[in-house]
Amino acid sequence: MIVILALAVYLGICFWVGKTAEGKGRRFAPWVFLAALIGVFAFIPLLIAGPSHKGLLRRQPSSPGHIKELSELHEAGVLTTAEFEAKKADLLDRL
Repeated sequence: MIVILALAVYLGICFWVGKTAEGKGRRFAPWVFLAALIGVFAFIPLLIAGPSHKGLLRRQPSSPGHIKELSELHEAGVLTTAEFEAKKADLLDRL
């Protein structure tokens, strides 16, 4: 969704640059092309780097809350004692 919105804003800016140039007696197309070209070169580093927001969007549960959830799974018989202790030790190491 954000990509579509950014693309719409970007195309709007390109169109605005062309119309502004046209209002000053210049041709429309070369200025739109120039604005689009500058925009592409500005976005290349973002495309190469890839999405870096994935970790920000995913909510990390707190370790005490996560341990409580694991404890409930252990009591319900979903996790074995060894699995529960290993995961609990891993979570405590992160604190």
